Amino acid sequence: DAYLNAGLKKSLPDAYLEFVRDRALTHPPASQLRAGENVNGFTQSLFAGAAGAVDIDVTTCARTTRTVNGSNFPSFGSGAMTINPIGNLPANSSGIMLQVKLTPTNGSFGTTWKGWSYRKSAATLMNQTTTRFPLWGKAGDPIVVVMSNVDGTTSGNIVADINCAGVTIDSLSPSSGKIGDVITINGSGFGSQSDSRTVKFNGVAATLVTWVSDTQLRVTVPTAAASGNVLVTVNGSDSNAVNFDVVLACSDTQQAGTVAANTRTIELGKTSGTFVFTFRTFTNEDQMVVRYQGNVLFDTGCVPTGADTNFVHKTLSYSGTSSTITVQVFPNCKTFSEANAWDYSVSCP
Repeated sequence: DAYLNAGLKKSLPDAYLEFVRDRALTHPPASQLRAGENVNGFTQSLFAGAAGAVDIDVTTCARTTRTVNGSNFPSFGSGAMTINPIGNLPANSSGIMLQVKLTPTNGSFGTTWKGWSYRKSAATLMNQTTTRFPLWGKAGDPIVVVMSNVDGTTSGNIVADINCAGVTIDSLSPSSGKIGDVITINGSGFGSQSDSRTVKFNGVAATLVTWVSDTQLRVTVPTAAASGNVLVTVNGSDSNAVNFDVVLACSDTQQAGTVAANTRTIELGKTSGTFVFTFRTFTNEDQMVVRYQGNVLFDTGCVPTGADTNFVHKTLSYSGTSSTITVQVFPNCKTFSEANAWDYSVSCP
């Protein structure tokens, strides 16, 4: 027997999981999850008494969570749940991100469950508490989740929370860089070519973006970007905000980006020395604060510098363990103006 042989070479839980996977894909015919076959038959014929079919409305699942309870999974027993999309996706949407969170609720079952997910005839081992399925929601794209209790002695219960994620940023790599650097953003819900999509660095839109997939993009840090939140927007829906530090070279002139508060990190190349901070705010009041390792080196106050030719020069000294300073600008600190302008430069020590 192939499974007895497998059991002699593998742990009993691993052998059981392989049995579940192979049986689900091959027996009986109605449960093979191939084109044209009855997916509901998978749940009913192979796993009698399981959670059954669950309909998820794609128009509301980002705002609501559907909870399904599975109880009394026997030792080395399995249950299956078929998740069917209902409702219509927006006309310009290529799909949404389905999330399934599985939480064991009693005994050692919490550390001894594993599962499989089946989508378009492929079986994927589930080892995570939350599993995501990108670009989901079109009719005819059911997902079957199989939960197996691989505890050798104890039965158990499990709760499934099902909803849909919006646009999500999981990570930025790297999390700091210079203007012109290429940053990789990993996440979900980034959509496809037919979607309206933007990436912004602290409010400044990037013009060079490569949309690799629904879960990854590469973007060039735009001119005038400042340290602050990165946002990915798809069809008007914003992602969570993730901080990115823009590191700039000393001796370069930094100019106004937006009328929002603006923080930039300047690389000095040394951990101690003296540099000249040169700035102007023209006829409108702006404030600039220079910091080193969190300590204020210089604060301009809320002042105008006057005519275009009026530069203010300040010599500053620093010493510590970091080779960078930050310059924070508070535009329109007294009187608001859309035509706000300012610039500054930091000499190299």
